[in-house]
Amino acid sequence: MSRRTKYENELRAAAPLSHGLAMSPTDGLTQVILIGLSPSLTAHLMKSIRAVAPTVSVQTVRAADLGAPPSFADGSLLVVPDRLSDGNGVDLLRRLRTEDVSTPAILVITTDDFECPHDFDLLGGLDVIPLSEFSRFSFRRSLILLGSLAAQEKVLQETAGRLRAYERVLAAKDEERGRVLKVATALEHRLIAVEAEFQQTEASWAERVARADAYAAELEQRASDEETEPKRSGVSDESKRRQLALELAFHRDERMLQDETLSELRKTCNQQEQELRLMAAREEQVSDLVARLEASERVRGAQTQEILSSQRRLSELEQNLATIAALLETEQKTATEDPGALFDELAKRLVQVDRARFQHQGTIEELSRNLAVKQVDEALDDARSRRDVAQRIDEAVQRSRRLGVPLISLMIGIDGQQTLCEEHGSVAFDFILVQIAQRLHLTLRSGDSVMRYGEGQFLLITDAKSEAHARSHAERLQRDVCAQPFPVAGQQISISLSVAILQYRDEISGAPELIRLAKRGLREAQAKGERQIQVCSLSPVDLPPPGSENESGAFRVS
Repeated sequence: MSRRTKYENELRAAAPLSHGLAMSPTDGLTQVILIGLSPSLTAHLMKSIRAVAPTVSVQTVRAADLGAPPSFADGSLLVVPDRLSDGNGVDLLRRLRTEDVSTPAILVITTDDFECPHDFDLLGGLDVIPLSEFSRFSFRRSLILLGSLAAQEKVLQETAGRLRAYERVLAAKDEERGRVLKVATALEHRLIAVEAEFQQTEASWAERVARADAYAAELEQRASDEETEPKRSGVSDESKRRQLALELAFHRDERMLQDETLSELRKTCNQQEQELRLMAAREEQVSDLVARLEASERVRGAQTQEILSSQRRLSELEQNLATIAALLETEQKTATEDPGALFDELAKRLVQVDRARFQHQGTIEELSRNLAVKQVDEALDDARSRRDVAQRIDEAVQRSRRLGVPLISLMIGIDGQQTLCEEHGSVAFDFILVQIAQRLHLTLRSGDSVMRYGEGQFLLITDAKSEAHARSHAERLQRDVCAQPFPVAGQQISISLSVAILQYRDEISGAPELIRLAKRGLREAQAKGERQIQVCSLSPVDLPPPGSENESGAFRVS
């Protein structure tokens, strides 16, 4: 079974939940009565009603045909517009409630200048939906609010089940993305090794064949000279000529062997060329997979937004359920009291709920944004993000003070970052960051900790005992990380790194001040050229006060 089939099965397993969600609120609903709606509004509303309740009977009547007092069978639902051709929809609902009609109703707002009456909350069994938002979901929500608590709880459980199914699908996609990245990196390394071996072998055999040809030509020339010499001198030396002929035959045999070996080598080269073509095809497949992964990331972002929206709707439903439960409890306690006093109490509580919801709306939106950032921002390069930098630095400072050992940090930056992004694009720059982090992890020693602070910047907390030791460590990082170019989308991109070394002292106010000083040292190092290493020496007199972000001379760089 392919991974794509697996994802489709996951979503197909979650699909029945949506059908259950649509049908569960219609328990007990027998007919929907559309009062005073124009044909265009009727056609617009019928799509959503039939999508949620396909078997329910739908009737269209005029307000003048209702009679006085009107009567409706159990299980009926009224749908009334705010403006009728012969009156006002709110007045009609007020008249129906005056006649002690307990049938639930939905008021459809068709105009933007609708003004809510002061006694609107006393009509009871009523939900309001703007025409622009009247959809399958809003109609289903109205049925839930006007229905039973059992239907509401069932809807909440099914919504939670569908959210869990989406989370499983997203986790499987993340796992597949990691596997594809590993396969792509392994194929790149293997392709580079095969190309280097092929070039070295071909050059070696070409040199050996050239030497054999030169030696054979020399022997032929010597044999020719030996044959012409006796004619000029009149003396024939048969033994010497025989020896040269044997030597020439021997070298001809050796050359034939070399030709056979060269032929086998060419066959091997052809096979390697075929393997290279296969690997190039695999590389194209990997590039296609990477493009599909990027598209999957965009789809995942949209799904995350949908999940967040569903979670907000779920929270609203829970709040509505809690409000309804509180109202039911209050109604049971005050069943023998005056209905007018009960309505006043309910109106006050609804006003309090709306006021509290308005006050906490900003907090809810901020928490939703934080949740979205936490779900989307993944640590692709296995390096801790800048949100963990301050905590890790504080832990390292406490450890340094406890053990009495120095704390030295290395701020590592990519030289020419802006030019690199302009020439190769931001996607290629992200792949380079991933490979830099992987190579940094391979060069770390016990006690070192690397964190990604910003775009093209890494902060390394090292266990070096002195600044000289830290400089040696920085030179080794520059040499090992940048020794080989970075393969990205069929290109070999070479970069260089600059390093600023800073030792923590008690005069530094904390993690933000240490990061600021290290970044400034890195900027001054990169201003002098590429592959720079600078040690920042701090003086208590020159240090700025805690929390200051002034860019004018806070330290000296040596």
